[in-house]
Amino acid sequence: MNIFTEAAKLEEQNCPFAMAQIVDSRGSTPRHSAQMLVRADGSIVGTIGGGMVERKVIEESLQALQERKPRLFHGRMARNGADAVGSDCGGAMSVFISVHGMRPRLVLIGAGHVNRAIAQSAALLGFDIAVADIYRESLNPELFPPSTTLLHAESFGAAVEALDIRPDNFVLIATNNQDREALDKLIEQPIAWLGLLASRRKLFSFSYTNCVRKAWLKNILPVYMRPLVTT
Repeated sequence: MNIFTEAAKLEEQNCPFAMAQIVDSRGSTPRHSAQMLVRADGSIVGTIGGGMVERKVIEESLQALQERKPRLFHGRMARNGADAVGSDCGGAMSVFISVHGMRPRLVLIGAGHVNRAIAQSAALLGFDIAVADIYRESLNPELFPPSTTLLHAESFGAAVEALDIRPDNFVLIATNNQDREALDKLIEQPIAWLGLLASRRKLFSFSYTNCVRKAWLKNILPVYMRPLVTT
């Protein structure tokens, strides 16, 4: 498998991966110039020479993905001392680890005019965008940025379940009259940010305040939920 072909595929799918590049080597090392791709599950494409140093670089790559930050790894092919990796080759190498496929994800519940405009702005900011609606005609690809994932579902509750919403996702609910169904599904999920577009009347309606009360009781609303009120 070609390392750059795999990198392009993962980048397009917004799947996290790290690229490990040997940037310096001294003495006896398995490789003096090589690249290796490390997926989020620890599997690899390519090699920087195998052995203990490669195992350590994979560990460092997974930590870099978790922290979402690049890093520079220094390793000595020795069993003792600073930067020792537990081998006897005697050389040393430095490996730069970069992280990719980690665009922030914005999930838009509802494909109306507001969310269409938000999708266009979010695309300019580098977001990976997913939009769901129960009306197929609202999910016209021409109304959204080219890379947008469009999902048609029988209900907004079903849409939430199908979208695989993760703890680092940003979610905005903006529907005509079915906010409650999506909100009930999302209110207790771990999400980076949850917004609801609502009129003042809708905001203080019984169905909504009951949902908010449940969130307050669990100390969820103060952390990450924001009503976006219209007049």
